[in-house]
Amino acid sequence: MFKFLRRKSWRTTTTRTDSPGRKYLHTSLERKHKKIHTHDLKVGMFVSEMDRPWLETPFAIQGFYIYSEDDIDEVRKYSEYVYIDVFESISRGTLDDKDYGALRTQEIHKFPDQTSWDQEQKTYERVTKLTFGLLDKIAMDSGESSKTVRTIVDSCVESVISNPYTLTLIAQMERASINLESHAISCCALATSFGRFLNLDNRALEDLALGALLHDVGMLKVPPELVDGAGRFTPEQYGKVKSHASLGSGILTSNEYYWPAVDVAYSHHEHVDGGGYPRQLKGSAIPFNARIVAIVDVYDRLTSSDSYREPVLSPTSAMGEIYAQKGKQFDAQLVEKFIRFMGVYPLGTLVILNTGETAIVVEKNPFYMILPQVLVVLSPDGTKIEPKLVDLFEERDRAEDAKIKIVKTLPMDARSAKLLKEAALYRKPAQSPTASDSSSP
Repeated sequence: MFKFLRRKSWRTTTTRTDSPGRKYLHTSLERKHKKIHTHDLKVGMFVSEMDRPWLETPFAIQGFYIYSEDDIDEVRKYSEYVYIDVFESISRGTLDDKDYGALRTQEIHKFPDQTSWDQEQKTYERVTKLTFGLLDKIAMDSGESSKTVRTIVDSCVESVISNPYTLTLIAQMERASINLESHAISCCALATSFGRFLNLDNRALEDLALGALLHDVGMLKVPPELVDGAGRFTPEQYGKVKSHASLGSGILTSNEYYWPAVDVAYSHHEHVDGGGYPRQLKGSAIPFNARIVAIVDVYDRLTSSDSYREPVLSPTSAMGEIYAQKGKQFDAQLVEKFIRFMGVYPLGTLVILNTGETAIVVEKNPFYMILPQVLVVLSPDGTKIEPKLVDLFEERDRAEDAKIKIVKTLPMDARSAKLLKEAALYRKPAQSPTASDSSSP
């Protein structure tokens, strides 16, 4: 039987001042919702909305699963129609896969050109200035901070719609120092890009971006030496670090605008096998956006110097680490989609070829993910050369001793960041990701 809870509803409809007349439903489970009659309810479905305000019912306002026929009878006492979450209901086997169509992916295959790079570089610089000191203001319950957060979230969403993945590349490249703000920006950009890949609508992207930006705000209440420290923690120290999840959710409940981020802050360290914290939630009991941010959070830390571990990993190695935790720490289906989104060799990855040359992955092959197109930029001795494109897919039919192959991937550092900028200058506007995006089921 589901639990009956009575508390202040987080599903509150408000109108934002920046978009008069546009209403937003604050919820961390923003996916496809299907309206059905309560007589069509089945065991295993996830009820995400009802036909009356939540406070007029005894049900949990974050939504609930139907576990038995008794649950269905109880729902019928209060509602004639309900809305079910298609994603969660499919995971329980109660809907056909055709209902999953709203999550068709949007592929991003190519490295950004100079025009989109310059445009999103300005976006990144603007967002960075806005983010400086922002988390401290939120932790101190500064009412004005929500306006700044809204601007950042809107900028990220607009960026990934117009220039998919460009802001993500720039955010990762510019991370010269490790701090909560840079991690927040990087996670916000990457999660929003991933959300676009999942074909989430704009409102859902805004909620996801908000959660990713603020997921670690609770760290502001953790002793600084633990936030900035490296190495192993004592059990007592680790307990304090883990408290940032509950501390963050407490901070964010103070402002209605932040409510969609509450579940993400509270649950992004939960594991689908129940081994996470703070509540040891399992599987789909973990909010959808929190499951996304959990993947993005770990990926960003593995590939940057903002990490408690050494060495910093290359994007490909980090993908391998995440894949190894599929179905354990991370949602297996989302891991599969994240790998499809990023590729085995994510855009911008520096690689060493069997020729000894250094190259940058500039275009993914959606059908042969291990055979991307690369831009060769350094000779075997490390000197710059005139960039040349090599399509590794076209190498597959060559004799084995004549094939050009990737033999090693490199982590992001100051040198690779500089090479990425130069690669953007080399790309012609006609090869813009916006113009070449395609959709696939």
